[in-house]
Amino acid sequence: MSDRDPPWDDAPCLPDTAPPMPERFKRVSKSILPPGEQVAAGQIIDHECRYCGHKECFVSPGKRPHAAGLTCNGCGRHLRWFGRAEVIA
Repeated sequence: MSDRDPPWDDAPCLPDTAPPMPERFKRVSKSILPPGEQVAAGQIIDHECRYCGHKECFVSPGKRPHAAGLTCNGCGRHLRWFGRAEVIA
């Protein structure tokens, strides 16, 4: 190595493949509904709450710009928003 070579040439290279992403950082599917299915405000949906584990959630009225929200029947926490395409007008 000459005096003019950059010092990082001898540094070990990073592997070509990244380690697998931890499960908690993986993105969950955006929609919990089957393709083409829509919901209405007040409807009960079988969906497990990630906070309390309750199995029933209800569709709550939306706040702009969201068409509706999903709220747990057990703990009352907001779980997600629904877009206009997922809500019956």
